[in-house]
Amino acid sequence: MPASFLFVTLLAFFAPFSAPAALASTLDDVTYDFVSRSLTVRGYYVPKQGDAKSGLAAELEARQNGVTALTRHLGKVCEGGTDNSHLASGWQRSLRSQGSEIYSNGVLKIILTSDLDKVFKGYSVARAKKLRTPEGEPIVFRLPALPQGSISCGSANFEFAGKKYAVSPVALPVEAGARRVNLLLGAGGVLKVSSPEDVSLLEKAKFPTDLQSEGEGLPLPVVGG
Repeated sequence: MPASFLFVTLLAFFAPFSAPAALASTLDDVTYDFVSRSLTVRGYYVPKQGDAKSGLAAELEARQNGVTALTRHLGKVCEGGTDNSHLASGWQRSLRSQGSEIYSNGVLKIILTSDLDKVFKGYSVARAKKLRTPEGEPIVFRLPALPQGSISCGSANFEFAGKKYAVSPVALPVEAGARRVNLLLGAGGVLKVSSPEDVSLLEKAKFPTDLQSEGEGLPLPVVGG
């Protein structure tokens, strides 16, 4: 077998397993799911030369690295960092393991999740108010996929009638006959209503005043992802 062929074969075999090592040092690997009202962060344990940690010790280190990644992420996206008053008390303790994966080069990845209302105060379901049409039909919003860069301290930007609002998408049980308002992601990651008919509907429903409540971020009732 030619040496060049062997080298390419070995490179192809190990390349997928070296990616987590790079992720561990370069990314805050955080994703949001507003429908399940949760966020996910991934933590990595990357063995050093001569490191002989047990499986449990490696998993504990990966978990701590996941908590550190979320701390770093929140420090970037929340004004005032992790001292922001909109963060829930003890959010670090809310992270729970959803499984782990170990790669052939010894890198271990752990997946941690938390409920959004355990991290951000604005996601309390009890805080969410229902928006209704003049005929009394409940209104819910269908969100597009939101990239991490469009979310600031758990809130997304929503533009309506020439004004911008911070909204906290809260998934609620959908009542029968609910009117769905489709949102699209505009320039700069700002959410907008997708049709003139829906704009007129929301104006009649007195949006956003009917959703105003204490705290930052309008509690936006959503469905879908």
